[in-house]
Amino acid sequence: RNLPLGGGETNGFAAWRTLCDEEERLDPAAQVAILQELLHPNFAEVDGGWRQGWMEWEARLARHAPLLGSLGDAVRIGIVRARAPDLLRDHLEVSAASYGADYAAF
Repeated sequence: RNLPLGGGETNGFAAWRTLCDEEERLDPAAQVAILQELLHPNFAEVDGGWRQGWMEWEARLARHAPLLGSLGDAVRIGIVRARAPDLLRDHLEVSAASYGADYAAF
């Protein structure tokens, strides 16, 4: 593999990120920690609030897709809905028939 380690227009950050990503995939303890975090996120702890936490979780899911495979729609809906603010969670539970197990419709 050809990694841009420095010089030119790069500063080595891309290479470092690639190496770290590969290491996370290889280390079973890191894999379990990542999986645990993704299955039990705390959206409210993020500085931008609950919605920002949800969006960052989505980005982490995409980033770690090679590790996780794909979480099913029903699992993702369950994770997000359980962590929604009270009024939104109530609305999502009442409206469940309209989105079913379709995360895009959710």
